[in-house]
Amino acid sequence: MANILHKIKAYLYDNVLTKDNPNDLSVRIVTERSLNVQQICP
Repeated sequence: MANILHKIKAYLYDNVLTKDNPNDLSVRIVTERSLNVQQICP
């Protein structure tokens, strides 16, 4: 079986639920948005 790797783009935001910990982040990915040329060919 071939190993197939996919890249995803994740956006990190401050977690508003834990303001006392600066290392706690919230992650969002965008799956509905289409990619532009800069994202396809960096």
